[in-house]
Amino acid sequence: SNATFLNDSTVTTYRGNGHIFRNITSLSLNLRTRKRNAAILHAEKGSSFVTVSVQDGLLFMELQSSSGRLSATVSLSSRRSIADGEWHAVHLFMTAPWAQSSRWSLVLDNDIEDASLSKSQGSNLNFLREGVDVYLGGLAPFTGWSLAGCLGTVELGGIALPYFSSSEVNLPRLQVEQFIQKSPNPALPGCRGASVCEPSPCLNGGQCQDLFNTYNCTCAEGWAGRRCDVLVDTCASNPCLHGNCSINGLSYECTCEVGYTGVDCEEQVDVCRNHLCANGATCLHGPDKYACLCAENYTGPLCSTPKLPVSVCGDELRNYTCFNGGNCTDRELSCDCPAGFIGHRCEQDVDECKSNPCLNGGYCRNLVNRFVCVCDMSFAGDVCQTDVSDIYFYVAILLWQNLFQLLSYLILRLDDGPEVDWGAND
Repeated sequence: SNATFLNDSTVTTYRGNGHIFRNITSLSLNLRTRKRNAAILHAEKGSSFVTVSVQDGLLFMELQSSSGRLSATVSLSSRRSIADGEWHAVHLFMTAPWAQSSRWSLVLDNDIEDASLSKSQGSNLNFLREGVDVYLGGLAPFTGWSLAGCLGTVELGGIALPYFSSSEVNLPRLQVEQFIQKSPNPALPGCRGASVCEPSPCLNGGQCQDLFNTYNCTCAEGWAGRRCDVLVDTCASNPCLHGNCSINGLSYECTCEVGYTGVDCEEQVDVCRNHLCANGATCLHGPDKYACLCAENYTGPLCSTPKLPVSVCGDELRNYTCFNGGNCTDRELSCDCPAGFIGHRCEQDVDECKSNPCLNGGYCRNLVNRFVCVCDMSFAGDVCQTDVSDIYFYVAILLWQNLFQLLSYLILRLDDGPEVDWGAND
């Protein structure tokens, strides 16, 4: 059976009935609590004592007992926390129960591989058999450091500490070896946590979840915090991928950068989707508008205007078009191309830069029937053939000389100004 302990008011006292003869070499219990520091079981007689407690969330046992002339202190601690509101099975026992003393072991939740082993040896718990008060749920009634939580069956050497008196339980035959309940205010039957959700501590529409002596609030949208009392900064997660975020009530609103759209500015605007670039032109994306890269023979914002006049010869059945200023006749249906263009329809611009005419690293720009060389700073001429690096040097010296002469002249003129007599008139 289980029992609920409510701090000092439910610390329960037990004593052996004087008929316990077995060696008490083990202690086992089942525990459920969220309290990180509390005594679970304590008993003492003379210099001997045993205490099982929760310290900083870990299960802890301290034992000092005497056997003949031997007296040793044993300390044991679990490797992981038990103050999580879940049930945990605890088993403490002597590794050599037949011996006068041995090391003690602690097994938590039947995980033998994670068991703890005491460094020193200690004797058994036989001093608990008679004439000793065993306190369950604290060090003693109303002394503080008591348990808030639930205990399942607690056994000393296999003998259970009952949560009901013998008069409350109808048994066909009483066990000879017993621990008798002595306290007037026993623990409450069953395992019950505090009513942490009544009334609900969760604010602003939050839903309370009872987690045994603690609670969790599931907050409504736009709220956070232990009790849903903190207004969420909806822009903290930077939801606007390509834009600026502003809080809008319990939500947010994105002001998108140019060229982006969508709730989170996640979608790039395709400005070329319905472009009007004509005559095979290529649409170029801009932030909020597009531009047309025209084919060779067309110009204009939408590439709808031919670069040079176009001649069309023939009739409805036969026609011939000459581009780039080419002329044609109705008889010949052929093109007479102007300088700089070739092809049956004068559609091909002659590349005057093909022969690499620009010298000394100059860049050649192809134009109609001619080219222009863009020269490096140290060269000049039609094809960048003249080295002008020395000229720049002499020009710089001449400029500095003229500047020095001008400053000298201005200084001398300042010294030649007229004198003014500010004396009184006679």
